[in-house]
Amino acid sequence: MTVAIESGSTTPAATTLGTDAKTSVETPASAPASASLEKPAAAAKTAAVTGKKSAKAEARAEKKPRPEKSVKEAFRLATSERKRIKVMRDDVKAAGRRPTESELIRAAIVRLGSHSSSEILAMVNALPPLEKRKGGKKR
Repeated sequence: MTVAIESGSTTPAATTLGTDAKTSVETPASAPASASLEKPAAAAKTAAVTGKKSAKAEARAEKKPRPEKSVKEAFRLATSERKRIKVMRDDVKAAGRRPTESELIRAAIVRLGSHSSSEILAMVNALPPLEKRKGGKKR
C-alpha cells in the first residue's frame, strides 16, 4: 500500500491513497495509513538502545573517581629520620603490607592536616636543624 501526500495542503482530507501524488511513502499493508512510519521492531530496538545508554551512563557515574595526578617532590631529611622511615616501613610490613616511603609521607601529611596551625608550628620548631647543602657539583 502506498500513502500519497499532496503537497501544499495540511488538512487530513489531503491524504489520499494512490500513486498519482508528488510525494509517496510506503508503509506495511497491515499498518493503517495514519500509523507511524517506523517499524515496530525498530521502535523496540531504539527503546532498548536508549535503555542501554542510560545504563552505561549510570555505570560511568558509579565508577571510582580517577586517582589524583602525582607530582615528584624532593626534600632533605636527617639521617636519623631516614632510618626512622625504614623502621616504620618494616613495622607496617609485619602488620600486613610494606608501604612505600611516599605512602608514609603522604599519611603523615594527612595526619598533620588534623592539627591546628599552632600545633604544627610547635612540631616544626622542635625539629633539629639540618646542615645546609653547599653549592657545587651535583652528585
